[in-house]
Amino acid sequence: MFLSLFSQKPRKIDAIEILGNLPGETLLITAGMDGDEYAGIAAAHEIVRRFSSRAFSGKLVVIPIVNMPGFMNESSHNPIDGKFPKMLFPGNANGSSTEQIVASLAPYAFTANCWLDLHSGAITEGLNPFLWLHRTGHHEIDSRIDQIVSANITDRILIESCSVGTKAAQLAKRGCMYVVAESGARGDRNILDIERHVQWAEAMMSILGMIEAPATQSEAPIVMNHIRYVTASHDGIWDPSAFATDTIKTNDVIGIARSTNGNKPKTIAAPVAGYRLWWKETMRMKKGDVLCAIGF
Repeated sequence: MFLSLFSQKPRKIDAIEILGNLPGETLLITAGMDGDEYAGIAAAHEIVRRFSSRAFSGKLVVIPIVNMPGFMNESSHNPIDGKFPKMLFPGNANGSSTEQIVASLAPYAFTANCWLDLHSGAITEGLNPFLWLHRTGHHEIDSRIDQIVSANITDRILIESCSVGTKAAQLAKRGCMYVVAESGARGDRNILDIERHVQWAEAMMSILGMIEAPATQSEAPIVMNHIRYVTASHDGIWDPSAFATDTIKTNDVIGIARSTNGNKPKTIAAPVAGYRLWWKETMRMKKGDVLCAIGF
């Protein structure tokens, strides 16, 4: 077992590499892509702690905080240039702050067999846990997606077909499967959400043949293939419905949007039936904010 702390560009990201006892595949785990999503960051540090002294095959690379400027600012975006690292790939070494951060991350992703990106609800968001995968048309990647579904490791899985040029598509060409893990809400560090992230990491390691298969839940997951975003049409005040449930029917009330002076209330209804994935809980509403994301 060998553990080292290193950084391609110390000002950009710090990565922790743990080599297993036997040769094998490589799992990249990142967290803090959004700087105010803390359950994933805590889970990344816990994964390092556990596997620093645990036998496994292959290599584990963990980057606990990708967006350090956002983390220090308690914001999802990078305050230096206003960009979101999760929206850029593979970045630009000569570009803006966020583009440089992503460019420092990209080589780790391109040399991994799987990239598990740990996310959670930001300080402003509620969230129901789920895994987010992308079918790419590459047989090996899509077969591993089928393994994840059949492993029964989570209650809900969103599987979208990815477009040419997207992050998942670029990685698939290099033989890397991209998995987004969502667990945790409101910037909290609940032990159950942290442990769920750790268990998902162990499940990915099992699918890669790095460890023996861990225990799984008994019921098959709900599989969704699409996502619909309900967004704010203007700046104002947001009042999420106290009666919204995790399972949503078409035209169920999601909340009430008002102008900043509290007038002109407008009921916001669900455009489709499905499952609440994440939703905005705080009062301030800016045009374009995602008020609710629905998987179906």
